[in-house]
Amino acid sequence: MLYKYKQLKISEYSSLYDIVVTPDNLLRKIKDEIDFSFVNILLAKSYCEEFGRPAKEPELMFKLMFLKRLYDLSNREVFQRGTSDMAFKYFLDLEPEDKLPHHSLLTKFKNTRINSEEILNEKYK
Repeated sequence: MLYKYKQLKISEYSSLYDIVVTPDNLLRKIKDEIDFSFVNILLAKSYCEEFGRPAKEPELMFKLMFLKRLYDLSNREVFQRGTSDMAFKYFLDLEPEDKLPHHSLLTKFKNTRINSEEILNEKYK
């Protein structure tokens, strides 16, 4: 089950990103230029609308896969960096104190949600 609306997150530590993740940081530039919300729309039909516990947002999982590919990391390494690297957290739209899900969820996401050629080839409308 996916959330229909994103929850507003307010953290007293959000201003750290302005200090730690500089404007010339690659991940800041990518985040500012690319809107990854299309992933939620493309994958919405692979989630049940009414039943089940709330899923981790497909956008977050897709961004983790993007980071994994960009930096040539394993699932565990991308989650370790996502836990400690402020640029990763900023790119993932996490607050500094937020935690990532278990690293095995990335494999499950890849195998059950985007394994279809149909989804990978679908165009954003």
